[in-house]
Amino acid sequence: MTRTSKGRRSRRNGRETRGRILEVATSRFAAGGYEATSLRQIAAAAEIDLATLKYHFGDKPSLYAKVYQEGHGRFLATIGPILTRMSDIADVDAARAAIDELAREATAFILAEQPFVRMYLYRLLEPEDHTAGVEKELQVSAVAMVQSTFSRLAALGIIRNVDAAALTLSLLTGLAMTVTAAVSRPEWLTSEPETNPDTQARLQSSLRDAL
Repeated sequence: MTRTSKGRRSRRNGRETRGRILEVATSRFAAGGYEATSLRQIAAAAEIDLATLKYHFGDKPSLYAKVYQEGHGRFLATIGPILTRMSDIADVDAARAAIDELAREATAFILAEQPFVRMYLYRLLEPEDHTAGVEKELQVSAVAMVQSTFSRLAALGIIRNVDAAALTLSLLTGLAMTVTAAVSRPEWLTSEPETNPDTQARLQSSLRDAL
């Protein structure tokens, strides 16, 4: 085997190891929270030694920050293009269609990204520490994006005059909690949202009805 091929295999193995660590870390943080989850637990679950984990991510705050950044990036990739299109809307029908799409895609993201969403919700219940700076920075950008869109639509009279800040909080936290509760306690809605389109529609309507 040539030195070049060995290098390629090493880089590929490194990417696979990083990906596995991030996936396991997300699940562990979601299950036990940041405070109660150790690097040793994550390394054991990922079937690597602690030194390998530290080589890739350093300490626990750095690993958590990377997990959060990855999940946050996927969330913005989901809702960002919709919010961008909404900034050019000038009539009620187009706004309703965009709101339906936003509700649908946000709900789909929450269902597909349950480990990250549960980690995010769990983190809201924990005390702040030095990882909070990264979280706050990313959260502020998401809140500003959503809030500015709804504020503009309200100012134009396209949607009713809502509290844009409260609506943003409902989208980023309330909808996440509602969908997660529906997954954990399907009997509350009589059916599971992953498999029942009617249930998904009911969850999506929580945002539509607010507007």
